[in-house]
Amino acid sequence: MHTSGFDPLVMRQARIGRSLREVYDCVTDTPLPDQFDALLAQLDKINLGGGSR
Repeated sequence: MHTSGFDPLVMRQARIGRSLREVYDCVTDTPLPDQFDALLAQLDKINLGGGSR
């Protein structure tokens, strides 16, 4: 089992999530729905290694 805090796959998914959010914002001119934004916020936390901003 891979337990590193910096799993390359998770890091890639977090970057993809952020890109999707940016594209969605540009195309629809509205933010992502709350459920997606909450999911992407979790990915952002993982991407930052669980650290606080």
